Amino acid sequence: MSKGVIIVPFRIEDVLPTKSLEYFIGAVHWLDALTPPFEHHLKLLAATIQSILGYERPRDAGLVAREGHESVPVMAAKQDVESHETLTPAHDGVGNAKTDGKSIGSLICGLLSLFFPAALAAIILGHLSRRDIRKSGGKLKGEKMALAGLMLGYAGIIALPILILAAIAIPNLMRSRIAANESSAELSLRTIYTAVIGYETSNGKLPADLRSLGPQAPGSSQNEGAANLIDAELAQGMKSGYKFTYQLNPDSSNFKIEAAPLVPGKTGLRYMWMDKSGEVQSFYNPPGP
Repeated sequence: MSKGVIIVPFRIEDVLPTKSLEYFIGAVHWLDALTPPFEHHLKLLAATIQSILGYERPRDAGLVAREGHESVPVMAAKQDVESHETLTPAHDGVGNAKTDGKSIGSLICGLLSLFFPAALAAIILGHLSRRDIRKSGGKLKGEKMALAGLMLGYAGIIALPILILAAIAIPNLMRSRIAANESSAELSLRTIYTAVIGYETSNGKLPADLRSLGPQAPGSSQNEGAANLIDAELAQGMKSGYKFTYQLNPDSSNFKIEAAPLVPGKTGLRYMWMDKSGEVQSFYNPPGP
Protein backbone atom coordinates (compact mmCIF):
# COMPACT_ATOMS: atom_id res chain seq x y z
CA MET A 1 0.00 0.00 0.00
CA SER A 2 2.82 2.41 0.83
CA LYS A 3 4.39 1.82 -2.63
CA GLY A 4 1.12 2.47 -4.43
CA VAL A 5 0.82 -1.10 -5.74
CA ILE A 6 -2.76 -2.10 -6.49
CA ILE A 7 -4.25 -4.79 -4.27
CA VAL A 8 -7.24 -6.83 -5.42
CA PRO A 9 -8.58 -8.85 -2.46
CA PHE A 10 -9.85 -12.24 -3.74
CA ARG A 11 -11.62 -14.14 -0.97
CA ILE A 12 -12.20 -17.89 -1.37
CA GLU A 13 -13.35 -18.52 2.20
CA ASP A 14 -15.68 -16.59 4.44
CA VAL A 15 -13.05 -15.33 6.87
CA LEU A 16 -12.38 -11.83 8.14
CA PRO A 17 -8.97 -10.14 7.92
CA THR A 18 -7.02 -9.12 10.99
CA LYS A 19 -7.49 -5.59 12.23
CA SER A 20 -4.15 -4.44 10.83
CA LEU A 21 -4.91 -5.90 7.40
CA GLU A 22 -8.44 -4.52 7.43
CA TYR A 23 -6.98 -1.06 8.12
CA PHE A 24 -5.20 -1.14 4.74
CA ILE A 25 -7.70 -2.96 2.54
CA GLY A 26 -10.97 -2.23 4.33
CA ALA A 27 -11.81 0.58 1.89
CA VAL A 28 -11.01 -1.54 -1.20
CA HIS A 29 -13.87 -3.62 -2.60
CA TRP A 30 -13.22 -7.36 -2.57
CA LEU A 31 -13.83 -10.12 -5.09
CA ASP A 32 -15.70 -12.89 -3.30
CA ALA A 33 -15.41 -16.45 -4.66
CA LEU A 34 -17.59 -18.10 -2.07
CA THR A 35 -20.28 -19.61 -4.30
CA PRO A 36 -19.82 -22.18 -7.05
CA PRO A 37 -18.83 -22.46 -9.79
CA PHE A 38 -15.32 -21.39 -8.77
CA GLU A 39 -14.18 -21.08 -12.40
CA HIS A 40 -16.60 -18.21 -12.93
CA HIS A 41 -14.90 -16.25 -10.18
CA LEU A 42 -11.45 -17.02 -11.59
CA LYS A 43 -12.52 -15.65 -14.98
CA LEU A 44 -13.80 -12.50 -13.32
CA LEU A 45 -10.52 -12.17 -11.42
CA ALA A 46 -8.51 -12.65 -14.66
CA ALA A 47 -10.62 -10.08 -16.49
CA THR A 48 -10.21 -7.62 -13.63
CA ILE A 49 -6.42 -8.03 -13.54
CA GLN A 50 -6.16 -7.66 -17.33
CA SER A 51 -8.27 -4.52 -17.18
CA ILE A 52 -6.11 -3.06 -14.46
CA LEU A 53 -2.87 -3.82 -16.31
CA GLY A 54 -4.27 -2.32 -19.47
CA TYR A 55 -4.20 -5.49 -21.66
CA GLU A 56 -7.80 -5.00 -22.67
CA ARG A 57 -10.74 -2.89 -21.67
CA PRO A 58 -13.89 -4.92 -21.29
CA ARG A 59 -17.29 -3.36 -21.02
CA ASP A 60 -16.95 -2.85 -17.25
CA ALA A 61 -13.25 -1.96 -17.30
CA GLY A 62 -12.11 -0.20 -14.17
CA LEU A 63 -14.87 -1.81 -12.12
CA VAL A 64 -14.60 -4.65 -9.63
CA ALA A 65 -17.76 -6.62 -8.90
CA ARG A 66 -18.57 -8.23 -5.59
CA GLU A 67 -20.66 -11.33 -5.46
CA GLY A 68 -24.26 -10.32 -5.10
CA HIS A 69 -23.46 -6.58 -5.34
CA GLU A 70 -23.34 -4.01 -8.12
CA SER A 71 -20.05 -3.07 -9.77
CA VAL A 72 -17.93 -0.59 -7.80
CA PRO A 73 -14.72 1.34 -8.65
CA VAL A 74 -11.31 -0.16 -7.91
CA MET A 75 -9.67 2.08 -5.29
CA ALA A 76 -5.91 1.83 -5.82
CA ALA A 77 -3.04 3.18 -7.90
CA LYS A 78 -1.77 0.56 -10.35
CA GLN A 79 1.80 -0.31 -11.12
CA ASP A 80 3.37 -2.41 -13.83
CA VAL A 81 4.56 -5.58 -12.12
CA GLU A 82 7.55 -6.37 -14.37
CA SER A 83 9.04 -2.91 -14.99
CA HIS A 84 7.82 -1.30 -11.73
CA GLU A 85 6.74 1.68 -13.85
CA THR A 86 3.71 3.40 -12.39
CA LEU A 87 0.77 3.51 -14.79
CA THR A 88 -2.28 5.76 -14.73
CA PRO A 89 -5.12 3.88 -13.06
CA ALA A 90 -8.35 3.39 -14.91
CA HIS A 91 -10.17 4.64 -11.84
CA ASP A 92 -8.40 5.16 -8.53
CA GLY A 93 -11.21 6.80 -6.59
CA VAL A 94 -9.18 9.93 -5.74
CA GLY A 95 -11.33 12.09 -7.95
CA ASN A 96 -14.39 10.88 -6.06
CA ALA A 97 -12.97 11.76 -2.63
CA LYS A 98 -15.19 14.29 -0.92
CA THR A 99 -13.96 17.13 1.24
CA ASP A 100 -14.96 16.53 4.82
CA GLY A 101 -17.33 19.25 5.97
CA LYS A 102 -15.81 19.31 9.43
CA SER A 103 -12.41 20.26 7.96
CA ILE A 104 -14.01 23.27 6.25
CA GLY A 105 -15.76 24.20 9.48
CA SER A 106 -12.50 23.88 11.41
CA LEU A 107 -10.71 26.23 9.00
CA ILE A 108 -13.50 28.82 9.10
CA CYS A 109 -13.63 28.73 12.91
CA GLY A 110 -9.83 28.93 12.99
CA LEU A 111 -9.92 32.17 11.01
CA LEU A 112 -12.22 33.55 13.71
CA SER A 113 -10.17 32.08 16.53
CA LEU A 114 -9.70 35.39 18.35
CA PHE A 115 -13.19 34.71 19.66
CA PHE A 116 -12.94 31.96 22.27
CA PRO A 117 -15.94 29.81 21.14
CA ALA A 118 -14.65 29.84 17.55
CA ALA A 119 -11.15 28.74 18.63
CA LEU A 120 -12.60 25.87 20.66
CA ALA A 121 -14.84 24.82 17.78
CA ALA A 122 -11.86 24.88 15.38
CA ILE A 123 -9.92 22.49 17.63
CA ILE A 124 -12.83 20.08 18.13
CA LEU A 125 -13.83 20.02 14.45
CA GLY A 126 -10.19 19.68 13.37
CA HIS A 127 -9.62 16.59 15.52
CA LEU A 128 -12.90 15.00 14.47
CA SER A 129 -12.19 15.69 10.81
CA ARG A 130 -8.68 14.21 10.90
CA ARG A 131 -10.03 11.12 12.65
CA ASP A 132 -12.78 10.63 10.05
CA ILE A 133 -10.38 11.21 7.14
CA ARG A 134 -7.98 8.58 8.47
CA LYS A 135 -10.80 6.06 8.85
CA SER A 136 -12.32 6.78 5.44
CA GLY A 137 -9.58 5.00 3.50
CA GLY A 138 -9.29 7.79 0.94
CA LYS A 139 -12.98 8.55 0.57
CA LEU A 140 -12.61 11.84 2.41
CA LYS A 141 -10.08 14.62 1.98
CA GLY A 142 -9.36 17.95 3.61
CA GLU A 143 -6.66 16.99 6.13
CA LYS A 144 -4.65 20.14 5.35
CA MET A 145 -7.65 22.36 6.04
CA ALA A 146 -8.33 20.49 9.27
CA LEU A 147 -4.68 20.87 10.30
CA ALA A 148 -4.74 24.59 9.49
CA GLY A 149 -7.92 24.99 11.52
CA LEU A 150 -6.31 23.14 14.43
CA MET A 151 -3.23 25.36 14.37
CA LEU A 152 -5.29 28.54 14.19
CA GLY A 153 -7.55 27.29 16.98
CA TYR A 154 -4.65 26.52 19.31
CA ALA A 155 -3.05 29.85 18.40
CA GLY A 156 -6.29 31.60 19.31
CA ILE A 157 -6.50 29.76 22.64
CA ILE A 158 -2.92 30.83 23.44
CA ALA A 159 -3.35 34.41 22.22
CA LEU A 160 -6.66 35.03 23.99
CA PRO A 161 -5.24 35.27 27.56
CA ILE A 162 -2.44 37.48 26.28
CA LEU A 163 -4.94 39.83 24.63
CA ILE A 164 -7.07 39.91 27.77
CA LEU A 165 -4.05 40.71 29.94
CA ALA A 166 -2.92 43.36 27.46
CA ALA A 167 -6.40 44.91 27.44
CA ILE A 168 -6.27 45.15 31.22
CA ALA A 169 -2.61 46.06 31.65
CA ILE A 170 -2.16 48.71 28.94
CA PRO A 171 -4.86 51.09 30.25
CA ASN A 172 -3.52 50.62 33.78
CA LEU A 173 -0.01 51.41 32.62
CA MET A 174 -1.24 54.51 30.81
CA ARG A 175 -3.14 55.69 33.89
CA SER A 176 -0.07 55.08 36.05
CA ARG A 177 2.11 57.02 33.62
CA ILE A 178 -0.35 59.91 33.51
CA ALA A 179 -0.54 60.01 37.32
CA ALA A 180 3.26 59.99 37.56
CA ASN A 181 3.54 62.80 34.99
CA GLU A 182 0.97 64.92 36.82
CA SER A 183 2.72 64.45 40.16
CA SER A 184 6.06 65.36 38.59
CA ALA A 185 4.50 68.39 36.87
CA GLU A 186 3.04 69.67 40.13
CA LEU A 187 6.41 69.25 41.82
CA SER A 188 8.14 71.09 38.93
CA LEU A 189 5.54 73.84 39.18
CA ARG A 190 6.39 74.36 42.86
CA THR A 191 10.11 74.24 42.04
CA ILE A 192 9.68 77.05 39.51
CA TYR A 193 7.60 79.04 41.99
CA THR A 194 10.30 78.69 44.67
CA ALA A 195 12.94 79.74 42.13
CA VAL A 196 10.91 82.83 41.12
CA ILE A 197 10.49 83.95 44.73
CA GLY A 198 14.20 83.30 45.40
CA TYR A 199 15.16 85.31 42.30
CA GLU A 200 12.97 88.22 43.43
CA THR A 201 14.52 88.15 46.90
CA SER A 202 18.06 88.24 45.52
CA ASN A 203 17.52 90.71 42.67
CA GLY A 204 14.67 92.88 43.90
CA LYS A 205 12.59 92.10 40.86
CA LEU A 206 10.81 89.16 39.24
CA PRO A 207 12.62 87.16 36.49
CA ALA A 208 11.78 87.94 32.88
CA ASP A 209 11.50 84.31 31.76
CA LEU A 210 12.30 80.72 32.72
CA ARG A 211 15.77 80.89 31.18
CA SER A 212 16.72 83.53 33.72
CA LEU A 213 16.17 80.91 36.42
CA GLY A 214 18.23 78.15 34.76
CA PRO A 215 21.99 77.57 34.39
CA GLN A 216 24.08 79.39 31.84
CA ALA A 217 24.72 77.45 28.66
CA PRO A 218 28.38 76.21 28.58
CA GLY A 219 30.61 78.19 26.23
CA SER A 220 27.88 80.67 25.36
CA SER A 221 27.05 84.21 26.40
CA GLN A 222 23.35 83.43 26.02
CA ASN A 223 21.41 83.52 29.28
CA GLU A 224 24.27 85.47 30.88
CA GLY A 225 23.66 86.10 34.55
CA ALA A 226 21.33 83.11 34.87
CA ALA A 227 20.39 82.38 38.47
CA ASN A 228 20.94 78.61 38.20
CA LEU A 229 17.91 77.96 40.41
CA ILE A 230 16.31 75.26 38.20
CA ASP A 231 17.81 72.62 35.91
CA ALA A 232 18.38 73.16 32.19
CA GLU A 233 15.46 70.89 31.14
CA LEU A 234 12.96 72.82 33.23
CA ALA A 235 14.43 76.11 32.06
CA GLN A 236 13.58 75.04 28.48
CA GLY A 237 9.96 74.64 29.55
CA MET A 238 9.44 70.88 29.03
CA LYS A 239 9.68 68.03 31.49
CA SER A 240 7.87 64.75 32.27
CA GLY A 241 5.35 65.09 29.46
CA TYR A 242 4.37 68.64 30.40
CA LYS A 243 5.06 72.09 28.95
CA PHE A 244 5.73 74.94 31.37
CA THR A 245 5.25 78.61 30.64
CA TYR A 246 6.06 81.67 32.77
CA GLN A 247 4.30 84.99 32.26
CA LEU A 248 5.17 88.24 33.98
CA ASN A 249 2.37 90.73 34.47
CA PRO A 250 2.77 94.06 32.64
CA ASP A 251 3.08 95.91 35.96
CA SER A 252 5.75 93.37 37.08
CA SER A 253 3.94 92.89 40.36
CA ASN A 254 2.65 89.39 39.76
CA PHE A 255 3.35 86.37 37.57
CA LYS A 256 1.70 83.18 36.37
CA ILE A 257 3.28 79.77 35.89
CA GLU A 258 1.30 77.26 33.81
CA ALA A 259 1.75 73.52 33.20
CA ALA A 260 -0.08 71.84 30.31
CA PRO A 261 0.26 68.23 29.04
CA LEU A 262 2.24 67.90 25.81
CA VAL A 263 -0.27 65.32 24.50
CA PRO A 264 -3.59 65.86 26.27
CA GLY A 265 -5.10 62.58 27.42
CA LYS A 266 -1.84 60.64 26.99
CA THR A 267 0.91 62.46 28.89
CA GLY A 268 -1.47 64.13 31.32
CA LEU A 269 -5.05 65.12 32.05
CA ARG A 270 -4.68 68.05 34.44
CA TYR A 271 -3.84 71.64 33.51
CA MET A 272 -2.15 73.41 36.44
CA TRP A 273 -1.04 76.98 37.24
CA MET A 274 0.32 79.09 40.11
CA ASP A 275 0.68 82.79 40.80
CA LYS A 276 2.29 84.80 43.58
CA SER A 277 -0.25 83.46 46.07
CA GLY A 278 1.59 80.10 46.00
CA GLU A 279 -1.53 77.96 45.54
CA VAL A 280 -1.65 75.29 42.83
CA GLN A 281 -4.80 75.52 40.75
CA SER A 282 -5.74 72.63 38.44
CA PHE A 283 -8.31 71.90 35.75
CA TYR A 284 -9.13 68.83 33.72
CA ASN A 285 -9.80 71.01 30.72
CA PRO A 286 -7.76 74.03 29.73
CA PRO A 287 -9.24 77.24 31.20
CA GLY A 288 -11.08 79.51 28.82
CA PRO A 289 -9.64 82.78 27.52
